[in-house]
Amino acid sequence: MFQKLPTSDSIQPIVNSIVERIMSERSLRSKERAETETEEPRSRKKKSKKNKKKKKNKENKRSAEFYKSVASKLNPHRNSICIQEDFDFSYSEHEEETSDEMREHQDFEAAFGPNEMRCLALVSHNEMKLTMKNFVECHKHVLKKFRLTGTASTMKMLTEVFYNEPDVVFGPTCSSGPLGGDAELVALMTTGELGGILFFQDPMTAHPHQADIDCLNRQAMVHNSVIATTPTTAMAIMQVFRIALEGKGMAELIPSFFFSLQSPSVAAYKTAQTKIVESISMSEHSTSTHWNSLREAYNNNPPNMVKRRSVSDLSVTSILVDSCIDQSARTTTSLSSRISCLPICNDDEWI
Repeated sequence: MFQKLPTSDSIQPIVNSIVERIMSERSLRSKERAETETEEPRSRKKKSKKNKKKKKNKENKRSAEFYKSVASKLNPHRNSICIQEDFDFSYSEHEEETSDEMREHQDFEAAFGPNEMRCLALVSHNEMKLTMKNFVECHKHVLKKFRLTGTASTMKMLTEVFYNEPDVVFGPTCSSGPLGGDAELVALMTTGELGGILFFQDPMTAHPHQADIDCLNRQAMVHNSVIATTPTTAMAIMQVFRIALEGKGMAELIPSFFFSLQSPSVAAYKTAQTKIVESISMSEHSTSTHWNSLREAYNNNPPNMVKRRSVSDLSVTSILVDSCIDQSARTTTSLSSRISCLPICNDDEWI
């Protein structure tokens, strides 16, 4: 009935063979796993490198196209801005202009007349006059909306550029810079006749009227006026001018052409000056009060109490009075004028 069970000696080889087979399978699986784990990061790295290269190539291609596009648009201004990088400035006249480019070269009707705004001054040093002329020719549709002023040679250039523009309004013509032209522009600014300045300065040359140039730049800051000292800044300001004048107008973009402005630091300066004037007036008042009280006391003395023996005694007395007054009032009134205020008597005379 009962089947005879195998002994331990007969089972042991079977168990050993099973264990060996399991261990071999596990080792094979671990090797396969390790190989796949090492291969995956390598493939990922290769893919990421390829993606980075593709992305970089796309960015370089985009940047090259971007710079080429910008350079072609800046072609008319290349002599003014002088880009140092080696870009292709080739400009095709058959290339279609964008709406912004067409707008820049089109005339428009301004919301404000030239006489409704303050003057716009154009100034350029000798080495920058050609740059100024090219700039005026590029932006003449905006510039002619203002009442233009400037120094002698620049004004002559403006009359040549706007020769066929009878509607252009010119303001006063100032002298040449070294002959006081910059100082005249400062006078126009301080009297409320000047709203902005386009000042193309030459940084590579010494100027005999450097003090006047510094004064003009400083007063533009004091009066918070529009000022452009480089062609690049002037190009940006032209866009603001066009936006401010087009359509119904946006005078708030160019307030210095309508209002008298000042730097925020001017208020503190005026407060300090008021305190100085008040202190001086108080000092003068105290001086006159002390002097009057001394003269009253001197005149109210009985005749027999004050006797002048000699002129030298009187001089010594007046000197002592002067020193007291000078110390209290801190003034420098001449001593001789004070001595002359006192009566001088000969010896043995009564006062």
